[in-house]
Amino acid sequence: MKGKCYFCNKEFSKTGILRHLKSCQVMKEYMGENTKSIKNKANKFILSIS
Repeated sequence: MKGKCYFCNKEFSKTGILRHLKSCQVMKEYMGENTKSIKNKANKFILSIS
């Protein structure tokens, strides 16, 4: 089973995508990880369907 990162469009295995999402720089920029705002983080989540 493969997964695709919505943010950088790279394809990964099921376990690989979970690891990738923790370190995807494109996603971090989109989600505002570089800021310390809790409000920005509270309205976003990652969905993993098996």
